[in-house]
Amino acid sequence: MAGDNPPIVAGDFNARSTDWGYLRSEGKDTKLAESANALDLQLIKNLALPSRRGNSVQRDTMPDLTFTKNVRATWDNLAEVLGSDHCILEITVENEAKAPRKFKITDWDQFRKIREQKGYTELSYEALLNE
Repeated sequence: MAGDNPPIVAGDFNARSTDWGYLRSEGKDTKLAESANALDLQLIKNLALPSRRGNSVQRDTMPDLTFTKNVRATWDNLAEVLGSDHCILEITVENEAKAPRKFKITDWDQFRKIREQKGYTELSYEALLNE
């Protein structure tokens, strides 16, 4: 689906897995972790900074996940909630800039000058090819 583009999959998965800091894993949650492993996706996170703040009956958790493959990326929890129980997350992706293309620029004035010096008054492809 991603073709040659390296995938980044992020979202609120609400999937409990010991792989991302929960005490136990459950059915669908285990399938997500297994699928990510099978696809060789890397989970970027910092377990010391849960993405969802708990309350008096729930603990802080990590339902917001970011998976990458063949991407240099970092994950940061900005610790701002703006009225939600989920923190704002910042994902930074390193962009490998491609080398600039080199163009060959034709100096048409110089081309005409050389053509005149060689005595070509009319454009003759045969004469040019036989040189």
